[in-house]
Amino acid sequence: MTDGTIPMLFIGDTKSQYLKAIPLGNNYFNEAIPVDSNKLAVVKLIPNIGRRLGLLNVDSLITKLNPKALEKQVEGFFCTDGYLHYNPQMQKLIYTYYYRNEYIILDKDLKVEARYSTIDTTTTANIKIRETISKKQRSMATPPPVVNRRSETLGYGLFNQSKIRAENEPEKQFEQGEVIDVYNLKNGTYKYSFYIPNIEGHFLKDFRIVHDHLLALYPDRIVTYLLGKNYLGLLKTTPKDMVMP
Repeated sequence: MTDGTIPMLFIGDTKSQYLKAIPLGNNYFNEAIPVDSNKLAVVKLIPNIGRRLGLLNVDSLITKLNPKALEKQVEGFFCTDGYLHYNPQMQKLIYTYYYRNEYIILDKDLKVEARYSTIDTTTTANIKIRETISKKQRSMATPPPVVNRRSETLGYGLFNQSKIRAENEPEKQFEQGEVIDVYNLKNGTYKYSFYIPNIEGHFLKDFRIVHDHLLALYPDRIVTYLLGKNYLGLLKTTPKDMVMP
């Protein structure tokens, strides 16, 4: 567990319920994911520059940034927003953009290994920026269309919640649930899609992949879905490893 506003790393033991706090100096971040025993992959917002991916060494308290990993399309802040994952089976980092049809695969040193596209057609983030009179603050003029709402990864699979309706997709079906598109991370190919239904008017808030199940979080409940055999080929790991961090 981390807190990028202090900043602090918290290491806990579920058996003893002991929580150890490790100060991280002046290494502020917006998001952090452990990739090693002493390293965190972080997302940072740097004033007047934009969003950056970095690697924070917990021992030396030095953050090494990769300025080229996230590609600017509009202003460098909102247009590069996304979801960062660490895939322990592949030992890779996955970054999925919110507002464009792209995801990135990086190694543990933040070297970009591949850039792949989803089946949606939005290649450029449709973002309009509003600036204050002093031009010291920026905000989005209108909410942009979200392409990839959230995603999860396990084994060789990327499970991506798409928010753009396909041309051949019935509108009623799209409105009654959430679409999960599945991709093979070994080559970036699209494999399948399936729906997670709304329940009693409640929309999906989040989901996780655990073993061969999808756990769906709704405002008032958690629902477990069994993944079919088509999806299990992407989850080629031992049972003890098939749990997402």
